Amino acid sequence: MTSNLISFLGDPNFPSKLSDGTSDRGEKIRFYEGLYKQYSRLTLSRDSDRPIAIAGLEKRLIHDLKSSGGFGVFDDERSLLPRSLLWQRGDEFPTLKKIESQVLPRVPTWSWMAYKGGVDYLDPPFGEVAWNISEIRGNWFGKGNRTELSAKTRLFRMTTTTTQDFDITWDIPKDIKPDVVRLKCIVVGVKMQRGVSAETKTHYVLIVRLREYSAGLATEETEIYERVGVGKMLGLYIDLDNSQPRDWVKIR
Repeated sequence: MTSNLISFLGDPNFPSKLSDGTSDRGEKIRFYEGLYKQYSRLTLSRDSDRPIAIAGLEKRLIHDLKSSGGFGVFDDERSLLPRSLLWQRGDEFPTLKKIESQVLPRVPTWSWMAYKGGVDYLDPPFGEVAWNISEIRGNWFGKGNRTELSAKTRLFRMTTTTTQDFDITWDIPKDIKPDVVRLKCIVVGVKMQRGVSAETKTHYVLIVRLREYSAGLATEETEIYERVGVGKMLGLYIDLDNSQPRDWVKIR
């Protein structure tokens, strides 16, 4: 895979390996993940240039992946959207740092381009995950230069112990306070395991938080959430029966 990635990045007709029929779907996903892992670790003159410096390549990637998307995330109405949202803070970075920018459109919190620091990706096994494409949607042409996600959120039970049953990587760990009543999760995929109950299946999740300025406001339009982490947990930690319409929120 390493030699394939080197060949991909060194392609004079980059990124032809995504469109010339020589790569399968799994390889294409590995290629763009490898590209973004490297790019996120580059030092730019201005941190706020992260989405700008790669904009041309990203447009080509979107075209060759036959998808929509932006800010390092792809959406082909199959598995690309949930998969590309499963980026996480690189092990060598104790924290990410939000990049302050007044440039429009503003980079949403569900994009790694909104942060300073290198990222990696969770590695759900290919062909073994049922992706929850009905519970997360991208709005790639939002009004007012606003790119956002709409998703169904669920309550979950927090634990401070990291195990195989509950493993969350926080984007900015110091921002996660003991009072976690405003944290919810978005289930983007569930590992397919025959003969296993939903409570004991692995769920891949984004963790989101109600923004300070919208706390306490009742209308759906003002309930804006932001991403704060990603990981996996067993279904027993999640309110899987949650089905209230109000649980559909916007993530920016």
